[in-house]
This record gives sequence, C-alpha cells and structure tokens, in this order.
Amino acid sequence: MNPGPIFIDAAAPSDVPALLDLERQCSPHPWTEAHFLSEMDAMHRARTLVARTPDLQGAVEVVGFCAYRLIVDELHVHNLATRPDHRRRGLARRLLRTAFETAERSGARWAMLEVRAGNTAARGLYTSEGFAVMASRAGYYVEPVEDALVLRRAL
Repeated sequence: MNPGPIFIDAAAPSDVPALLDLERQCSPHPWTEAHFLSEMDAMHRARTLVARTPDLQGAVEVVGFCAYRLIVDELHVHNLATRPDHRRRGLARRLLRTAFETAERSGARWAMLEVRAGNTAARGLYTSEGFAVMASRAGYYVEPVEDALVLRRAL
C-alpha cells in the first residue's frame, strides 16, 4: 500500500474522538478524554500534534499523535502513537522531530520521556533520535508490571 500525504498540525478538541480510538488501538491502558484535553492546554504549555492523511473516501483521518508539555526548558513527551497500519513508515519520527522543532523555538534545551523497558521498537526509535537512559523507575508500569526507563537528549 502506498501511503498518501501526511500532514502534521495541532490537535483540537474536535479531534478527541479520533485520538481516543487511536489510543485504544495502541495502548493497553488508553488515555481518557480528560488526558487528551489536558495536553491541549496552551496556557500550561501543553500540546498534542496529530498526523492526518486522507482515507480511501477522501476524508481526513488521524493516524498518529504526539502529546507533550514544555516545563521550563524541557520538552516532556507524554504520549506518542501511530495507528498499527501506519507503523514502520517514519511517522512517529516525524511527529517527534516536529515536537523538537516546536519546543526549541519556545526555548527548550532538553527532551525527556519515559518508556517501558521492554518496548524495543520505541527504544530503538528513541535511541536513533539521540536519547540516552538517565534513570529507571522500578515497577512503574502495571499490567504487566514493568520498569520505566527515563530517557533524555539535548535539543
């Protein structure tokens, strides 16, 4: 399948139903509507980027997102997901890099995130984007219980 054009822009509250659907496809513990809305709060320097593409009928659909928050001079990536049928095409990387660029323009000097220790695909992406492990959090994730790795990189 040849992917169509991908557009990345800021999510709006009207995107929440699509984000919830995507999150349910990607996470055993999906975010709620409140989670997504809290990551669209410009007053608190929170933003969610969405990747959109036309479907076969020409309607635009959400196929990925990156939710993050700027805290002083740090970009904290809180959630990143791409629809299963759009994986391995560089979409998560594009979303991350767009977040990096936006954060840098706002004065961020560092990017941080947490990832399941056993999520080798995500860890591979983050390592290739310059992240390094700076700490771990034992038993941070549940169902299944798993350690979190805290990763950081300079912007």
